[in-house]
Amino acid sequence: MTEAKTRAAVLTELSLIFAAVFWGLNFAATKYAAESIPPLVIVAFRFTGGGLLLLLILRLLEPESRPGRKDLILMAALGCFGVAIAQSGFTFGVSLTSAASTGLIFATAPVWGSSSVPSSGLSVPLSEGFWAWHYRSWESPWSSSRA
Repeated sequence: MTEAKTRAAVLTELSLIFAAVFWGLNFAATKYAAESIPPLVIVAFRFTGGGLLLLLILRLLEPESRPGRKDLILMAALGCFGVAIAQSGFTFGVSLTSAASTGLIFATAPVWGSSSVPSSGLSVPLSEGFWAWHYRSWESPWSSSRA
């Protein structure tokens, strides 16, 4: 293995470790903060800071790249509805229970989501693969193109 590949592998492993550490600390840190700061203020600080950090990284890595007006409107809509609702629910939930219980609930979310798919009418045979489900999930469950 060349020195560049070895360095890239080490950086990848360190990045994964940091991601796991921050993910694990997220529950306890949010619980601690929710004891003295209102949950919606926590969400606002987290996502304003995160958005500014990502904008800085974008400017450093791709200085010529600029999101278009249509992209900004879409990002604002997704931020207001998707992220704000999910993270507000998370923060309120953490403020009402222990950090350990919240971690358990979040860690098992994929299990609950995948177990609800067969009853939703969105399931497809495994032989068609993930992308078949992904593309079919964008269609209406009542459209005539569903088999």
